[in-house]
Amino acid sequence: HKVRLIGPVAPAIKKDETVIGAGASCGVDCLYTIKRRIDGNDAKKFLLIANMHGHVADDDTTKKEFRFEYLKNIAHGLADDLKIDLIVCDTNFNSGEIPGLTFEGCTTYGNLFTVLALQKLFSRYFIASGGPVVDFGKYLRFGIYGTDCSNYDLLTCQAFSTSSLQFIVDGLEDRNVKVEVLCDYPIAWKHLDVCHVHPLGATKNCTNGCPKCMYTILEIMATNKSALDNIDRVFNVAYVKSHMYEYAAELLRKRLIGAETAMETWPRRKNIGFTASDYSKASFVVAKKIFRKILRLGRTNHTFRAD
Repeated sequence: HKVRLIGPVAPAIKKDETVIGAGASCGVDCLYTIKRRIDGNDAKKFLLIANMHGHVADDDTTKKEFRFEYLKNIAHGLADDLKIDLIVCDTNFNSGEIPGLTFEGCTTYGNLFTVLALQKLFSRYFIASGGPVVDFGKYLRFGIYGTDCSNYDLLTCQAFSTSSLQFIVDGLEDRNVKVEVLCDYPIAWKHLDVCHVHPLGATKNCTNGCPKCMYTILEIMATNKSALDNIDRVFNVAYVKSHMYEYAAELLRKRLIGAETAMETWPRRKNIGFTASDYSKASFVVAKKIFRKILRLGRTNHTFRAD
């Protein structure tokens, strides 16, 4: 049956000036978009942060509140340095009213709906995408990583744009391109934040406690190893330099399981300058992890994966 909706239509919202905006989560994608689209733009502009970035459904209230407070603090620091006003949105996303929410399944929708709630403010809002445009067709054709809604930002953002608010997907380049740009961006040296762990009370990235910190450091070293000294305010660079074998092990592990991040960094591993000793220790670390994984799977009758 055809559906007909009959009712009054609200007039288009008229704006006297162009107002642009972007998120302020301080990740690689975010800072890349801010550098390209916001920093230096003469239009009236705002940064936005809401309590849905990094949401994990199983986290208790204390962890959720800490993450949001942490996120607000780093977003305020970024906004202050850029001299741009920050909008903080405290939503009911973390309240548990919608059980089973996952970050991968709803992050784009949460961000879009938050901006739509402010649509009388923005004319254009830039969505910092994490997926290269060359992969878009692959995701649609094969359903790869189908649970991560950010892989479909090109489609979703067009669908939710209105006559007065345009969502623009930015950052469709490879992640290595973004990292290369940020290596020369002083704002990133001070505000880059990629950590998945952030123990309660943490003030910066964990450096070696989560895969995202480790592969971001690998990407920076593969792009410009000298840039390490510029990011000592957000990473423990002294630890990195004295434990290079750990990062070699992470690169080998990711390469073994075919992780996309390793596929991008592996061809440029010579730029990192791993020594033979680093690779030797790294091989032992990876072999040890695989052996432990096999033992665990043997007890639970699961299929083996090296990750």
